[in-house]
Amino acid sequence: VEDPAKNRAQSFEFDAVFGPASTQQAVFDDIKALSTSVMDGYNVCIFAYGQTGSGKTHTMEGDRHSEQMRGINFRTIAELFELIDQRRPDWEYEVAVSVIEIYNDKVYDLLGSRSNPREESIDIRQTKAGLEAPQLVRRHVSAVHETLAILDEGYSNRCVQVTNMNEHSSRSHCALLVWVEGFNTIGGQGVRARLKLVDLG
Repeated sequence: VEDPAKNRAQSFEFDAVFGPASTQQAVFDDIKALSTSVMDGYNVCIFAYGQTGSGKTHTMEGDRHSEQMRGINFRTIAELFELIDQRRPDWEYEVAVSVIEIYNDKVYDLLGSRSNPREESIDIRQTKAGLEAPQLVRRHVSAVHETLAILDEGYSNRCVQVTNMNEHSSRSHCALLVWVEGFNTIGGQGVRARLKLVDLG
Protein backbone atom coordinates (compact mmCIF):
# COMPACT_ATOMS: atom_id res chain seq x y z
CA VAL A 1 0.00 0.00 0.00
CA GLU A 2 1.39 3.39 -0.99
CA ASP A 3 1.65 5.91 1.85
CA PRO A 4 2.05 9.37 0.24
CA ALA A 5 2.28 11.11 3.61
CA LYS A 6 5.49 9.25 4.45
CA ASN A 7 6.59 8.77 0.85
CA ARG A 8 6.87 5.01 1.19
CA ALA A 9 5.04 1.77 0.56
CA GLN A 10 3.86 -0.45 3.41
CA SER A 11 3.25 -4.18 3.23
CA PHE A 12 0.59 -6.10 5.15
CA GLU A 13 -0.06 -9.83 5.40
CA PHE A 14 -3.47 -11.41 5.94
CA ASP A 15 -4.69 -14.98 6.23
CA ALA A 16 -7.56 -14.11 3.91
CA VAL A 17 -9.08 -11.09 2.18
CA PHE A 18 -12.76 -10.85 1.29
CA GLY A 19 -14.00 -8.43 -1.35
CA PRO A 20 -17.39 -6.69 -1.64
CA ALA A 21 -18.81 -9.65 -3.57
CA SER A 22 -17.91 -12.19 -0.88
CA THR A 23 -20.83 -14.00 0.72
CA GLN A 24 -21.56 -14.50 4.40
CA GLN A 25 -21.07 -18.23 3.83
CA ALA A 26 -17.61 -17.68 2.35
CA VAL A 27 -16.53 -15.66 5.38
CA PHE A 28 -17.86 -18.31 7.76
CA ASP A 29 -16.22 -21.15 5.84
CA ASP A 30 -12.85 -19.55 6.56
CA ILE A 31 -13.33 -19.75 10.34
CA LYS A 32 -15.67 -22.74 10.54
CA ALA A 33 -12.96 -25.02 11.97
CA LEU A 34 -12.90 -22.90 15.13
CA SER A 35 -16.26 -24.43 16.08
CA THR A 36 -14.58 -27.83 16.25
CA SER A 37 -11.83 -26.34 18.41
CA VAL A 38 -14.44 -25.22 20.94
CA MET A 39 -15.96 -28.70 21.05
CA ASP A 40 -12.48 -30.13 21.64
CA GLY A 41 -11.96 -27.90 24.69
CA TYR A 42 -10.11 -24.88 23.29
CA ASN A 43 -11.13 -21.31 24.12
CA VAL A 44 -11.96 -19.32 20.98
CA CYS A 45 -12.61 -15.63 20.33
CA ILE A 46 -14.03 -14.36 17.04
CA PHE A 47 -14.40 -10.61 16.77
CA ALA A 48 -15.10 -7.95 14.18
CA TYR A 49 -13.02 -4.79 14.40
CA GLY A 50 -13.03 -1.75 12.15
CA GLN A 51 -14.20 1.74 11.40
CA THR A 52 -17.79 2.76 12.13
CA GLY A 53 -19.99 1.72 9.23
CA SER A 54 -17.45 -0.77 7.86
CA GLY A 55 -19.76 -3.76 8.29
CA LYS A 56 -18.81 -5.31 11.63
CA THR A 57 -22.38 -5.90 12.78
CA HIS A 58 -23.35 -7.12 9.32
CA THR A 59 -20.53 -9.68 9.45
CA MET A 60 -21.22 -10.87 12.99
CA GLU A 61 -25.03 -10.69 13.10
CA GLY A 62 -26.27 -10.26 9.56
CA ASP A 63 -29.93 -11.09 9.01
CA ARG A 64 -30.77 -14.44 10.57
CA HIS A 65 -34.16 -14.45 8.83
CA SER A 66 -32.35 -14.69 5.50
CA GLU A 67 -30.43 -17.91 4.84
CA GLN A 68 -27.92 -16.12 2.62
CA MET A 69 -27.38 -13.12 4.92
CA ARG A 70 -26.98 -14.89 8.26
CA GLY A 71 -23.83 -13.74 10.03
CA ILE A 72 -21.05 -15.49 11.90
CA ASN A 73 -22.98 -15.62 15.18
CA PHE A 74 -25.86 -17.63 13.76
CA ARG A 75 -23.68 -19.88 11.64
CA THR A 76 -21.25 -20.65 14.47
CA ILE A 77 -24.03 -21.49 16.91
CA ALA A 78 -25.71 -23.70 14.32
CA GLU A 79 -22.39 -25.45 13.68
CA LEU A 80 -21.88 -26.09 17.41
CA PHE A 81 -25.23 -27.83 17.75
CA GLU A 82 -24.61 -29.76 14.53
CA LEU A 83 -21.34 -31.04 15.98
CA ILE A 84 -23.08 -31.96 19.24
CA ASP A 85 -25.58 -34.07 17.29
CA GLN A 86 -22.78 -35.71 15.31
CA ARG A 87 -20.84 -36.69 18.44
CA ARG A 88 -23.72 -38.37 20.22
CA PRO A 89 -23.87 -40.85 21.92
CA ASP A 90 -20.13 -40.93 22.62
CA TRP A 91 -20.18 -37.36 23.92
CA GLU A 92 -22.68 -35.42 25.98
CA TYR A 93 -22.53 -31.62 26.03
CA GLU A 94 -24.01 -28.78 28.04
CA VAL A 95 -24.17 -25.30 26.54
CA ALA A 96 -24.85 -21.98 28.28
CA VAL A 97 -24.86 -18.44 26.91
CA SER A 98 -24.50 -14.89 28.19
CA VAL A 99 -24.77 -11.53 26.44
CA ILE A 100 -22.77 -8.53 27.64
CA GLU A 101 -22.32 -4.94 26.54
CA ILE A 102 -19.33 -2.70 27.18
CA TYR A 103 -20.44 0.92 27.09
CA ASN A 104 -18.59 3.96 28.45
CA ASP A 105 -15.98 1.67 30.07
CA LYS A 106 -18.61 -0.28 32.02
CA VAL A 107 -19.81 -3.85 31.53
CA TYR A 108 -23.54 -4.61 31.53
CA ASP A 109 -25.35 -7.94 31.65
CA LEU A 110 -27.96 -7.76 28.90
CA LEU A 111 -29.76 -10.81 30.31
CA GLY A 112 -29.94 -9.50 33.87
CA SER A 113 -33.15 -9.43 35.88
CA ARG A 114 -33.42 -5.62 35.87
CA SER A 115 -35.90 -4.05 33.48
CA ASN A 116 -33.08 -1.72 32.43
CA PRO A 117 -29.78 -3.68 32.47
CA ARG A 118 -27.78 -0.44 32.38
CA GLU A 119 -29.02 0.66 35.79
CA GLU A 120 -26.09 -1.23 37.29
CA SER A 121 -22.86 -2.51 35.79
CA ILE A 122 -21.31 -5.85 36.74
CA ASP A 123 -17.95 -6.44 38.37
CA ILE A 124 -15.05 -8.04 36.55
CA ARG A 125 -12.50 -9.90 38.71
CA GLN A 126 -9.11 -11.43 38.07
CA THR A 127 -9.03 -15.08 39.14
CA LYS A 128 -6.68 -18.00 38.58
CA ALA A 129 -8.85 -18.97 35.63
CA GLY A 130 -8.63 -15.46 34.15
CA LEU A 131 -11.12 -12.60 34.11
CA GLU A 132 -14.48 -13.61 35.54
CA ALA A 133 -17.82 -11.89 36.14
CA PRO A 134 -19.49 -13.72 39.08
CA GLN A 135 -22.78 -11.84 38.66
CA LEU A 136 -23.15 -12.65 34.98
CA VAL A 137 -26.31 -14.54 34.04
CA ARG A 138 -25.82 -17.77 32.10
CA ARG A 139 -28.77 -19.32 30.30
CA HIS A 140 -28.61 -23.02 29.48
CA VAL A 141 -29.66 -23.88 25.95
CA SER A 142 -30.14 -27.09 23.99
CA ALA A 143 -30.99 -25.89 20.48
CA VAL A 144 -30.24 -23.13 17.97
CA HIS A 145 -33.66 -21.48 18.26
CA GLU A 146 -33.35 -21.22 22.06
CA THR A 147 -29.96 -19.55 21.71
CA LEU A 148 -31.20 -17.08 19.11
CA ALA A 149 -34.20 -16.13 21.25
CA ILE A 150 -31.84 -15.30 24.12
CA LEU A 151 -29.59 -13.40 21.75
CA ASP A 152 -32.55 -11.33 20.58
CA GLU A 153 -33.45 -10.57 24.19
CA GLY A 154 -29.94 -9.32 24.86
CA TYR A 155 -29.69 -7.28 21.68
CA SER A 156 -32.98 -5.56 22.48
CA ASN A 157 -31.31 -4.14 25.58
CA ARG A 158 -28.24 -2.91 23.75
CA CYS A 159 -27.48 0.80 23.90
CA VAL A 160 -27.56 2.53 20.50
CA GLN A 161 -26.39 6.10 20.07
CA VAL A 162 -26.17 8.49 17.13
CA THR A 163 -22.69 9.09 15.68
CA ASN A 164 -21.42 11.54 13.12
CA MET A 165 -20.59 8.78 10.65
CA ASN A 166 -23.60 6.52 11.00
CA GLU A 167 -26.77 7.48 12.84
CA HIS A 168 -27.73 3.82 13.24
CA SER A 169 -24.34 2.63 14.45
CA SER A 170 -23.97 1.35 18.00
CA ARG A 171 -21.35 3.02 20.13
CA SER A 172 -21.07 0.00 22.39
CA HIS A 173 -19.26 -3.30 22.17
CA CYS A 174 -21.45 -6.40 22.31
CA ALA A 175 -20.32 -9.93 23.05
CA LEU A 176 -22.07 -13.27 23.00
CA LEU A 177 -20.36 -15.68 25.40
CA VAL A 178 -20.91 -19.40 24.94
CA TRP A 179 -19.79 -21.93 27.57
CA VAL A 180 -19.41 -25.51 26.40
CA GLU A 181 -18.82 -28.50 28.69
CA GLY A 182 -18.47 -31.99 27.28
CA PHE A 183 -18.25 -35.47 28.80
CA ASN A 184 -17.07 -38.58 26.98
CA THR A 185 -19.41 -41.42 27.91
CA ILE A 186 -16.85 -44.07 26.90
CA GLY A 187 -13.53 -42.87 28.31
CA GLY A 188 -14.86 -40.58 30.99
CA GLN A 189 -12.77 -37.56 30.05
CA GLY A 190 -14.24 -34.08 30.03
CA VAL A 191 -13.64 -30.84 28.17
CA ARG A 192 -14.55 -27.26 28.94
CA ALA A 193 -14.25 -24.23 26.68
CA ARG A 194 -15.54 -20.73 26.13
CA LEU A 195 -16.46 -19.14 22.82
CA LYS A 196 -16.59 -15.36 22.53
CA LEU A 197 -18.36 -13.75 19.58
CA VAL A 198 -17.64 -10.03 19.70
CA ASP A 199 -18.95 -7.05 17.76
CA LEU A 200 -16.60 -4.15 18.53
CA GLY A 201 -18.99 -1.28 17.84
